[in-house]
Amino acid sequence: MTPRLLSNHSAEHPEGILGHDILKSFYGVTGDSSSLTYQPGHERIPENWYRRPDDYDIPAISLDFDKLAIEHPEFFSFGGNTGKTNSFAGANIEDLTGGVYNAKDLLKGKTLICFALQASQAGMAAPASKLFAEKVAPVLSSMGCPMLKQYNATALGIYPGA
Repeated sequence: MTPRLLSNHSAEHPEGILGHDILKSFYGVTGDSSSLTYQPGHERIPENWYRRPDDYDIPAISLDFDKLAIEHPEFFSFGGNTGKTNSFAGANIEDLTGGVYNAKDLLKGKTLICFALQASQAGMAAPASKLFAEKVAPVLSSMGCPMLKQYNATALGIYPGA
């Protein structure tokens, strides 16, 4: 997904190219491969960077999520560290979503992108969450996504800092 979003689609590379310098610019990182340094506040769009010629919309993102989940299911292990080294514990998606979503069905159809979009809203500050809801709710509805009524944050209580 990162290459699709951040590649430079210049006249020389209309298909897009994503090199170290482009990534470092977006993320505010300087230095060579052996001594990278993050420079807070220096994140920027690289000079002479050109956006992709088409939109990277929710259906395209959904296809990428599905492909990624099939190729690397470990990326979609929801949960966290419980306070000790090597103490990963999976989160119960059904508990988090009040039964709207479950792990068994997550890779069926558009379920993963529906869940991901709605779960991302749970961690947002109220103004951003409201804006997100106004813009994304119609898309979720048009995709036939089951809608979360509430996100059960107490289910994350076993993870320090959650």
